[in-house]
Amino acid sequence: GNPQQTKVEAGEPFGAEALTYSKEHFLQRDVFVEVESMDRGGNFIGRLT
Repeated sequence: GNPQQTKVEAGEPFGAEALTYSKEHFLQRDVFVEVESMDRGGNFIGRLT
């Protein structure tokens, strides 16, 4: 999904803070994505640097 359209649901501890951090540090920037594995739902597990 588009990070700008991501909604934080009530009850997600630190969700709003994590979204703000991501917007400030990763949007419109060059990043390195390191994929370590995938979960059963097909989501990537890894790091952004």
